[in-house]
Amino acid sequence: LWSPQVSYPGAKEFADKYKAKYGNYPSYHGAEAYAMTYLLKDVLDSLTAHIAVLDGQGVITLVNAAWRRFAGRNGGSLACLPGADYMGVCRRAISGADQGEAKSALRGIEQVLAGVEGAFSLNYPCNSPTESRWFEMRVLPLSGSRSGAVVAHEEITRQKNAEAALMRSEERLRQAAEEALRLSKESFRLAGWDVSGVGEAPVGEILQLVRRDSFDVIGFSASNDILSD
Repeated sequence: LWSPQVSYPGAKEFADKYKAKYGNYPSYHGAEAYAMTYLLKDVLDSLTAHIAVLDGQGVITLVNAAWRRFAGRNGGSLACLPGADYMGVCRRAISGADQGEAKSALRGIEQVLAGVEGAFSLNYPCNSPTESRWFEMRVLPLSGSRSGAVVAHEEITRQKNAEAALMRSEERLRQAAEEALRLSKESFRLAGWDVSGVGEAPVGEILQLVRRDSFDVIGFSASNDILSD
């Protein structure tokens, strides 16, 4: 990699620029450090999360491929790319329709950059013209001596839709259980049993109010698994 003859991507350009600045080709260690930047890029670009690295002032210094693709598909501009003031983007968003989420995001990033908080996360809607979408933003400080933070946005629309479906299902089950309880209590009343003390208790508690011999008369097995004396 320290020679312009090798076939690694960008090797010749790197070697030529290095020689033009320092008068000779880079050393083995310099080339290895350069190679590690390619590895870092490949790792970041392999992630599905949209990732940006901020410096201590909140300026974007690095973004991955997912971040660039999302920005390109959603009308992103230079304001979302390296060199842009990400904190300024958040401040401008406060005056928009998503000002609540923007305020929370700005405050969270500021606290992580200042070292007040060790991490920050926020779930927020980000709808497109054709679909409803949810994302989770996670902010972590850089682990080295350099100040800054890593901001990652991951789409969680499927998770949110699943949670909403589960809540709807639980509500339907609750309504069905309440209706079953109502019908059961009404049936017991029609049979002449006193269920006035049951309130909203489960159906199993209603059975505890019924005498064992009453179940025997109508043909139910009144075992100890169901009723107690």
